[in-house]
Amino acid sequence: MSISSSIYNNAQAEINDLAFVPAVKVIDGKEVIGFHALVGGGLSAKPYLAQELDIFIRPEEVLKVAIGVTTIFRDYGYREKRHHARLKFLVADWGPEKFKEKLLELIGDMPSKGENKIVGWKAAYFDGVHKQKQEGLNYIGLNVPVGRTNTDEFEQLADIADKYGDGLIRTTVSQNIILAGIPDDKVDEVLKQPVLQRLSPFPKHFMSRTVSCTGNEFCNLAVVETKERARRVAEYLDEHVELDEKIRIHMVGCPNACGQKHIADIGLQGALVKTPEGMVDAFDIAVGGTLGPNAKFNTPLKGRVKGDDLPEVLAKLILFYKEGRKTANRSTITSSGSAYRRSRRSSRKFWPRPDRAKRGGEPEIPLLFFWFQVRNWPDRASKLGDFQIRPPGILRSTVRNRNGGQSLQS
Repeated sequence: MSISSSIYNNAQAEINDLAFVPAVKVIDGKEVIGFHALVGGGLSAKPYLAQELDIFIRPEEVLKVAIGVTTIFRDYGYREKRHHARLKFLVADWGPEKFKEKLLELIGDMPSKGENKIVGWKAAYFDGVHKQKQEGLNYIGLNVPVGRTNTDEFEQLADIADKYGDGLIRTTVSQNIILAGIPDDKVDEVLKQPVLQRLSPFPKHFMSRTVSCTGNEFCNLAVVETKERARRVAEYLDEHVELDEKIRIHMVGCPNACGQKHIADIGLQGALVKTPEGMVDAFDIAVGGTLGPNAKFNTPLKGRVKGDDLPEVLAKLILFYKEGRKTANRSTITSSGSAYRRSRRSSRKFWPRPDRAKRGGEPEIPLLFFWFQVRNWPDRASKLGDFQIRPPGILRSTVRNRNGGQSLQS
């Protein structure tokens, strides 16, 4: 369950069993501040986005609604199979209307929903120095590379919080840290602290947006190592790719998706593939996830990429996007066909010639031109998503066929 008053959806409402998000409603001529409720979200092997109920909830009624939702799951939730005992499956089967009717039977009548105040999604990132609502105070968002820190760093952060701030260390759902309550005249002194050299408030682009689960170093469910690999991937991209925007990369070691790969710009899920040299780490790639308005999970690409090839493959993928966005604009892409032709013209050095594609069974990547354009142009998504084209040469040389696990030749 999540409760958030942020208009930027920092609690990631759509992937929670129950989420309360900020809302307002005019009741008896007065604007009342409260919440909307979303139910039935969740990730793992079968992800679902939470659905909004048609009710408006005053702050003092949040507990009542939470008890009602929990009671419904207790009384009607599935128990036959352990992996099916999740609220998301019940909501998916019932739908939001039936769920609302059953909820109102338990808690009594509620007003219909008002205006949802969520305006976007910042994925709970707070890099840098920011003014607080309290005059003269600031908070500093620190990047924890791939979410890994240690006791020595935490002790140093605690000392900073006690000496300069409000004595608290806040963690975020993006695996980062916030130090708050820092006076204006102490900000520069805090930024000079040694621990902030690694846990930087001004991190490099790719390192700042790379998230990883624990991986097989500590987790029995993971099939591949993730933490160190994710760090190396981010470092490689920061060294080899210049981009004026920050792309979120999430890496997970198994289908349970503790690293929330479904909501990433680029989601990576670990697997094992058979090669002549034996079993090796590999990754499935999915692109285009987002939450907030127009929330959607990312789209899996066919094929798998060897772990050792992953940094170079992602660099080519992002560079293809970087080149493609220069020629793409909403007014000129009028159909999936024209988008396809434009993508071919703008990316010849990455895409193989058609006369070389003679082998059967090659994996294909849905034409999302790339995924970022679809995210920005939701009205084009259905058209672009239906089109299929071959992956870049770098992908074709490293992708593993899902059926045979053999390397595809370029």
